[in-house]
Amino acid sequence: MKKFFILFIISIFTVGLRAQNVKVSGTVISDTDKEPLMGAYIKVKGSNSGAVTDLDGHYTIDVDKNA
Repeated sequence: MKKFFILFIISIFTVGLRAQNVKVSGTVISDTDKEPLMGAYIKVKGSNSGAVTDLDGHYTIDVDKNA
């Protein structure tokens, strides 16, 4: 499979209301044509947590602040 993307733009880090969690959101865009990537999977390293991008390449995920 071709190296199809990866330019992560992490746009907002917001402290969530839950203890020890932060909300991370951003947009995944193609490195080749700079278009948003729908259906890209974002995984928190070392965990089973993840998110999938929407039609516009946006994602939001709650992660442990120590992750």
